[in-house]
Amino acid sequence: ISGTLPIIFFIIPCSLSGSFYLKKGTSDVWDRSADLMILASVSVNLLLWALVAWAMQQYLEQHYNELTRPLPQHVDLEWLDYRSAELKKEVQVSWHSVPRIVRTLYILGAGIHIASGHALWWAYETLFNHFEVSDDFASLESWYGDKGIVNFLGVILLVTYLGAWLLYAQFWVWRRVTTRAPLHKKQKELDEVETAWKEEWLQMARSWTPPESQHQEPRHPPKSPKPLCH
Repeated sequence: ISGTLPIIFFIIPCSLSGSFYLKKGTSDVWDRSADLMILASVSVNLLLWALVAWAMQQYLEQHYNELTRPLPQHVDLEWLDYRSAELKKEVQVSWHSVPRIVRTLYILGAGIHIASGHALWWAYETLFNHFEVSDDFASLESWYGDKGIVNFLGVILLVTYLGAWLLYAQFWVWRRVTTRAPLHKKQKELDEVETAWKEEWLQMARSWTPPESQHQEPRHPPKSPKPLCH
């Protein structure tokens, strides 16, 4: 019971914030109550996350050797992690290797996304019509227009934001085409050394010994064997 009891202190303000939010807009009291409960929910949530982080850190320090010990039954997982890391190196491209037109369109798309996010925050009342959570949905005759939620400027902004994703898509396509050949070559090399890599890792895992004292305990998990392919 004591282990799950702290969650009650999060459930109470979280539930009340939703209940009070339904009444928001009817009076100043409900508005302030809803804001207060939301603030309380966020505060309690941050406190609980801090406690979780502290508990995890304490357990890690007390059982570091046990948690970082390489286990032979995890050899397949270790191989997948190693393979993924090696393949990730092949799809990385430097900024200067990207064609200028692709870079320009990519930067333009990022700028549009940033500007759209700021517009949604600072010009919300200009882009959307006022509608409270407690209002009746039957009063909405349409999602667009004076009697809807989104007005003309809001539609333009949303379309522009979605269209900006195409500027990222062109960079993604270019990178996919550029790295396809070296990625396929690397996959074949890794397939050829998989068996030898696993045998080497198993040998390392079976011969692993914990440090003799707390002052000598490793600060990082045991590293995987060096790559067998170049």
